[in-house]
Amino acid sequence: MKILAIDTTAKTVAAALCEEDTLLGEITVNAKNTHSEAMLPAIERLLTAFSLTPSDVELYALTRGPGSFTGVRIGAATVKGLAFRDSGEAPLPIAAVSTLEALAYNFLGLGSDADPFIAVPVMDARRSQVYTAVFLLSGDRPVRLCDDSALSLDELKELLIKIADGRRILLLGDGYSLAHEYFSESDCGLNIVKTPFTLRSPRGSSIAACGYHHYMAGDTVTEKELTPSYLRGI
Repeated sequence: MKILAIDTTAKTVAAALCEEDTLLGEITVNAKNTHSEAMLPAIERLLTAFSLTPSDVELYALTRGPGSFTGVRIGAATVKGLAFRDSGEAPLPIAAVSTLEALAYNFLGLGSDADPFIAVPVMDARRSQVYTAVFLLSGDRPVRLCDDSALSLDELKELLIKIADGRRILLLGDGYSLAHEYFSESDCGLNIVKTPFTLRSPRGSSIAACGYHHYMAGDTVTEKELTPSYLRGI
C-alpha cells in the first residue's frame, strides 16, 4: 500500500511517501514561503521520484489539526483535491489524524515497560496557550493519556504533575522552545529531558506511520467526510 502523508498545520511543511511501513522519500521545509507554495511542489517531487501519480496513492495520511487555522485548511483542501474520484470510482481512504498524535509518533518504538517516558507535543496556539496532549511511550506506539486541548503553560504544568508520575518528559513541536524555557525556570519537580532537535518537528514519516495504524484499525474517512480540527473557534 502506497501512503502519501502531509502536514501543513505547523510552521514546517512535511511530506512523505511510504510503502506501508517502508519509507520511500521524505521532505521537510522550514522556510518563509507559504504552505500553499511549498506543499504541492514537495508532493510532486516525491511522486515524480518514483514515477507515480496521485492515482497511484492508496492511502492519504493527513494531520487535520490542531494548528495554524490557515495551515489546517490548506492541508485539508490539498488532500480533498488529491483524493477526489469520479462518482463511479471507489473513494480513497484518508487517515485524518491529530497533529499532536502524529508528533508523538516521532518517538515510535522508543520507551519500554522497564523504561517508559512521556511525550508532550506543544504547538503555539497564541492567546498565551499551547495546543497539547500527553502520550505514554512504553511499547510499539504512543498511548494517549488525554485529549487534545488548548492550555496555558501553567495548566499544562498542573496536568503533568498529576499524571507524569516521575517519568521522563520529552517536549516537542513548534512550541518546544517556549515550553522548555518555561519548565526550566519552573520549580515543579517534573523530569523534563532535552529533546534532540531532529525529533522536535513534524515528520512526514511519522504522519504516515500514525495514519497507517489508524487505517489498520478501520479509522478512515473519504474526501467528502474529511473535516479539519481547530479545537477552538476561528
